[in-house]
Amino acid sequence: FFEGFVLRFLLGKDFVLHLCAALLPFPAVLSLFTMSEGEPAVPTVFFDLDDTLYPYNQPLLQRTSELILGHVSEKLGISTAEAGALRQRLLGKYPMTICGLLAEGYFQPEDLEGYLSASMDPLPIEEEVQPNPGVAEMLRAMRPEVAKWILTNSYMPHARRVLRIFECEEMFDGLIDVFTMGIHQCKPNPQAYHTAMRLAGVNNPALCILVDDSLKNLRA
Repeated sequence: FFEGFVLRFLLGKDFVLHLCAALLPFPAVLSLFTMSEGEPAVPTVFFDLDDTLYPYNQPLLQRTSELILGHVSEKLGISTAEAGALRQRLLGKYPMTICGLLAEGYFQPEDLEGYLSASMDPLPIEEEVQPNPGVAEMLRAMRPEVAKWILTNSYMPHARRVLRIFECEEMFDGLIDVFTMGIHQCKPNPQAYHTAMRLAGVNNPALCILVDDSLKNLRA
């Protein structure tokens, strides 16, 4: 969707090193850090959260799957194996399991918050996600007038929990989660990016930078 620049890179411990390496081919993106004479309007940066600002590792992936299957199994009164087969089928058609559960009538809209809470709140985030000073360092290195937003298909309590680890929530201008976008209009639905631009007060997509680990989201 964005007509400007889209970046895809996985961020490990050397956050700033990875970021700079990714930015070097894009001179206009360097305006995030330095100002040049005659420079156009300052861009707005939308950061994905999970597996972008930090690595969503195998233990977290495994635990997430277990929590989702357990909740779906209990909610629908089916076995864990049946829940797994259902989830696999839905992920072939929808961006997230919950999108398919809602679209095909297994869950109702009022079930969304319970699903997200059950599948994310028990995650051992504090044990698995290591504090990375490079995240805050990179954000502080950006020019103060550059707007920085979180754009995540997760939900707000999870996003804030992660950002507290990095001590950088206050460095973002805003957080956009699945409830803000709408479950049927989350990434990679183009409407998600329209919503993000509207909330950030941006009219020109060429002035938007999306930092995301998903090619589907970047190509939307």
